Amino acid sequence: MAKQRAAERQACWEVRQREREARWRRHLAAWRASGTSQAEYCRQHGLAAAHFSWWKHELARRARQRANERNEASPRFVPLQLTTERAASVCEVELRNGRRMRLASGLDIRWVAELASALEAAPSC
Repeated sequence: MAKQRAAERQACWEVRQREREARWRRHLAAWRASGTSQAEYCRQHGLAAAHFSWWKHELARRARQRANERNEASPRFVPLQLTTERAASVCEVELRNGRRMRLASGLDIRWVAELASALEAAPSC
């Protein structure tokens, strides 16, 4: 019974947090559209400037974190244009961590993606 109440309290807290975040996102969007300074917007809407500033930075941090998680979740490939016969037989790929892979043509792209993920996650020597 106590675990169920704790789970219910946690669920309510999470709902309130999502509502609070949504409310601040609306305020930030309205402020950007208003063309006024942060201080003026806060005065007009009865908001604490410190809270406004904190939420502005926190929401930007969360957006960066989500973007990083998306980037780390799946390797991204860029189209290559091969210009010489030699380039058609060997391809060199530089990973985000600076490591390089030299690959022969005809490899399974899924295997290459798994290899790239493993090499980017592995600590450098």
